[in-house]
Amino acid sequence: MAKFSEADDLVTLVRRQSIAVHAAGQSITHIVVELRNLTFQLFKRVLITPGTYFIASGLHQNMVLYKKRRLYLFRRRRRQIVFPAACMNATRPVPGHGDTFIDVAKADDSLCLFLKRARRKSPNIIQAGVWAITDNFSAHDIQPAITTTVTASVEARRHISISRRQIRAAKRMLDKLEIRNRL
Repeated sequence: MAKFSEADDLVTLVRRQSIAVHAAGQSITHIVVELRNLTFQLFKRVLITPGTYFIASGLHQNMVLYKKRRLYLFRRRRRQIVFPAACMNATRPVPGHGDTFIDVAKADDSLCLFLKRARRKSPNIIQAGVWAITDNFSAHDIQPAITTTVTASVEARRHISISRRQIRAAKRMLDKLEIRNRL
């Protein structure tokens, strides 16, 4: 069996039409992704890297993945996986169970770098850093945004709050990586 170092990135496989992706909203911290191998090859080695994001089909936020994942997808089979993710486009509603995504893409280099380094941090620190990069948010912008997006989502089950300490942790990471931010 081939090693995962020979795996193809999910975005590349989708562009080649080797893999079909269907994704649905879950919450501000997770997304449900269904992958389907469209080829007759015994299996496809799929690599999913931080910075892979799903493009919203409606007015809800795009979702970006921050954990690296390697998997096999067998011939003509489907596989459904729940991935930890962060929301992009802070002024839009959080995706709920009825919200879908139409495509997959790769984020810019600064977001990918941040996500690779932040993958073991709390989801709140990651969310603060993502919005600082994608929406140019300041520390003062984050709390009202999290409250608005979560309450705007019909399917939000709990109140999510990003603390000042978590915002400062995101700022330290961004500053260390020399990523311009307003946190």
